[in-house]
Amino acid sequence: MKVRQRKRAAGRAGVVGLATFAALALAAGTASAAGGTVTGDKSLGEDAIDCGGTVPVTVTLDGEDGIAGDPADSMLVLDRSGSMDGGPLSDLKSASKLFVDILDESTDGDENGQIAHGSRAGVVSFAGGATVDQTLTSLTPPVKTAIDALSAGGSTNHQDAFDTAQTELEADEPGNSKIMIMFTDGQTTAGGDPDAAAEDAKADGTEIFTIGLGSVNASQLEDWATSPDHVFITPDSDDLEEIFAEIGAAIVQPAATDVEVVDTVASDFSISNVAVSKGDVSQSGNQLTWTMDELRTETVELTFDATHDIAGTNGTLEVNPTVTYTDAEGKTVDFGNPTVDVSGCEPVATCEETNNPSGGNTPPADNQDGFFILGAEDEDGSDLEIFLTDDESGEVFGPYEDGTKIKLVQAPGAEPREREMNGDVDYQIRIQGDAEVHAVDGAGNESETVRCEVPPPPG
Repeated sequence: MKVRQRKRAAGRAGVVGLATFAALALAAGTASAAGGTVTGDKSLGEDAIDCGGTVPVTVTLDGEDGIAGDPADSMLVLDRSGSMDGGPLSDLKSASKLFVDILDESTDGDENGQIAHGSRAGVVSFAGGATVDQTLTSLTPPVKTAIDALSAGGSTNHQDAFDTAQTELEADEPGNSKIMIMFTDGQTTAGGDPDAAAEDAKADGTEIFTIGLGSVNASQLEDWATSPDHVFITPDSDDLEEIFAEIGAAIVQPAATDVEVVDTVASDFSISNVAVSKGDVSQSGNQLTWTMDELRTETVELTFDATHDIAGTNGTLEVNPTVTYTDAEGKTVDFGNPTVDVSGCEPVATCEETNNPSGGNTPPADNQDGFFILGAEDEDGSDLEIFLTDDESGEVFGPYEDGTKIKLVQAPGAEPREREMNGDVDYQIRIQGDAEVHAVDGAGNESETVRCEVPPPPG
């Protein structure tokens, strides 16, 4: 029979230390109540930047531990029979209030007297009969006041304790998970069959933990509990704080474990100043991998600077369009996809040699025939115009569209001119020197100039 026999604790540990111990102690058959939740967000520090500018990027994870992410009602069912008088009852009060503080802090990361996100706690105590000392509430001070007011005396009626606690758990908030922590220091001496009452509660969806102090019926406590790893037995009331802390840690599940976020930054940007508020981050090219062992009720961030490449594109750009999230629990997270407006990047102009359409031959290296295709590239695609300038006379021709095919004729001393052609060639352009070609986009950004070397007329 798998019943936990507790040894006397060496001393009182802090809540965080006990929670860590509990996570290890329950690993073989972890008792879990509600699963936690994780949400994500992605934000940019700038809405618009100049070409080559920098935009701060923040990727955020918000975690809520299990009892916060999926609201739960926890009912403390506490034995106040005559055998609890003195030290045992005093230790039970301290341990129960510690449990309430764990619920308080776990739901919003702050021990502030409020159990957040819809979760609640209450108190039922019992001796010869059971009483509701505090109905379910999200406020912790009245719960702890009810615990402090308990006094010992009378017999032990487990059946009425189960029934009374279950009635309170079912009274309202049907969507909340239901948890019962039954503490007793003795065997049943009054009332009806507690086994049937415990089975009815479990059948209605209540998760039951049992804690036994002293001369209890271990088999009965195991029968009452949801599973053997929900049973804790100790001969000494000094161990109760540690036991209640273990149960608190079992109920309060981390928002996520084995978390990995992979952020892939667009090729138009480079990455610098990478930092995380929790866990570790590694970089491979334009991909960041952020990992952490667990996410609790907290907000954590990955931050970096994304610097635009001056050879990149204008327009509305996605900075890090692909951010993926995985964890051991299989949760999914959507980060959104904000964009930044980039302006001021130059288009690119080209002047490429092409064939003589009449002869169909590919021109030699010096392009004796003088046929060219004018091109302009700007991935933003914003109203590109191409202009051709005679470097001798200064005459400017255009604007032309990307893909315009021209025949250049060099005629030193002649008047520069443009003549529209039919067929495969769009224009014949006569110039005195060589051609210089540049492109202008819709925002007025001008490309660098490229040259079209024109062969001189035959001598």
